Amino acid sequence: MENGQSVHQLNNDYVKQLRESERQHNQQQHDLSHRRRRRALRIIAVFAVIAVLSFWAYEKNVANLNQINAENAKTSRQLKTANEKNGQLNQQVKQLHNDTYLTQLIRDKYLYSKNGEIVYNLPKNSK
Repeated sequence: MENGQSVHQLNNDYVKQLRESERQHNQQQHDLSHRRRRRALRIIAVFAVIAVLSFWAYEKNVANLNQINAENAKTSRQLKTANEKNGQLNQQVKQLHNDTYLTQLIRDKYLYSKNGEIVYNLPKNSK
């Protein structure tokens, strides 16, 4: 116990067993933390893949939605045009049931005239 050292290290079987047990415990802790880290990375990778696939599906759905909206707008314009034409044709059908309009149409379009009547074709003004 000279030089102020009052503690001596024991180097017997029990101490060696404690050190070995401590080393094994530290190794197990290291392995456990390594497994946890790998598990966490796998979970993050799975979530990243899911996020990428979800984003891709979302973008694809948005593109499809835009295409469908464009087709819908085009179809709406075609429907509006068809409805306008249908209204005009219905108006023509109503007018064709009118005897006065029908007589005038036949006289103008087919140059039909009554007996003794003379039809003059005058040129239209072109300005």
